[in-house]
Amino acid sequence: MLTILNHTVIPEFETLFATMDVTRSPFQHLLTYSIMVLPKFISIFFISIFLILIIMRKIIQRLPINKQIRLLSKLPIFHHYYRLYKTYQFASEFALFYKHGVTLHHIVNLYQQQEDLYLNYLASVIAIHTTKGDTLDQILSRVPCIETELITFIQQGERSGKLGIELQLYSTIIIDKIQNRFQQQIRFIQPTIFLILAILIVALYAVIMLPMFDLMQTLK
Repeated sequence: MLTILNHTVIPEFETLFATMDVTRSPFQHLLTYSIMVLPKFISIFFISIFLILIIMRKIIQRLPINKQIRLLSKLPIFHHYYRLYKTYQFASEFALFYKHGVTLHHIVNLYQQQEDLYLNYLASVIAIHTTKGDTLDQILSRVPCIETELITFIQQGERSGKLGIELQLYSTIIIDKIQNRFQQQIRFIQPTIFLILAILIVALYAVIMLPMFDLMQTLK
């Protein structure tokens, strides 16, 4: 919108004001300059963010999988969704496995055969610590991207003998958590966007209409 205005409406008014020798205040000059520069600033900002994300992705991909998981589990804002997604992936898959009677040893073998580095890492952690006599909840407490609530559900499922049901229940809870968190962020983003649009509309009004009022006064 600003780009179109900068190439159509605003130049016409600038020509009109220059022809009629309308004197504008420093504030009006500042608003005009800001509106003309803002599209370039926004473009540079988003291009910079895009390039930074690409560079970060390349750097993270070069790290060992255990360091990737630790880093992604601590990134601001992103880590909430990352931890919830990985926990949901584990809970839903293991619930399906246990529902069909697949043993933990067989699950580890299946994960080791996958091309997914995360599944390979998870399989190796489970395999190493099960040989040491650790239980599943103790093993998962060492995985940084797993929510601690999952461990509580696993403990309850192991005590009741209904681990698959508990995992399926927790996977539905995670979906609700993701939706609620997303809705909360939308509730913050929407008013912010409306506020920015309102400021831009007022700025455009001040840039175009205030000099017009001065011009009308001069004609009178």
